[in-house]
Amino acid sequence: MRTTALLLALLLSSTALAQDDAATRKLLVQVSAASEVARAAGRGHDEYAQAESALLAAIADPQFAALAAEVRADIYASAAWGAIRLDDIPKARDYVEHAATAFPEGSGYWHWLALIESRLEHHDAAAAALTRYLSLETEDGLEQAADLVNRMIPAFDPASKADVELLRLLAKQKWHSDDPSEGLAWYALALA
Repeated sequence: MRTTALLLALLLSSTALAQDDAATRKLLVQVSAASEVARAAGRGHDEYAQAESALLAAIADPQFAALAAEVRADIYASAAWGAIRLDDIPKARDYVEHAATAFPEGSGYWHWLALIESRLEHHDAAAAALTRYLSLETEDGLEQAADLVNRMIPAFDPASKADVELLRLLAKQKWHSDDPSEGLAWYALALA
């Protein structure tokens, strides 16, 4: 995910706009301030709630649809950070899903979604999001997701389509783990 300064630069650049007009620029300036608050640690509950309200107002604004997909995704990601800061993980999950849907090429959103789904114990959804993440990433992505894969292994189910797709992708990418439970993953794939 981008830092706030990079987000602001992207938001204010003319290439980020579907239409280069004053209303859209005004919306982006308002969003950048709310994004900064939502992504910052150490703020108070009221500040996060206000930032979330501002971001939701931006999402509801008719100009929102005119923004580039990557910008819309970053706005949803900022709302997700705000929800996390407010300890509302299910709401954060919804925002991250919107971010991933808005900008499906953004692998980081899929990884974040997989982490949240795993935390919420939505195993199939976590496996599906992780599969999408790994299909978009290079070898570094597999390294970044190693801990999540290792945590998910005990729950792999050969009857789960999402698990089988993830395991096939892991096999294709020649995944290997030092975790002793790695054999369970290959056993689940063999049973599929």
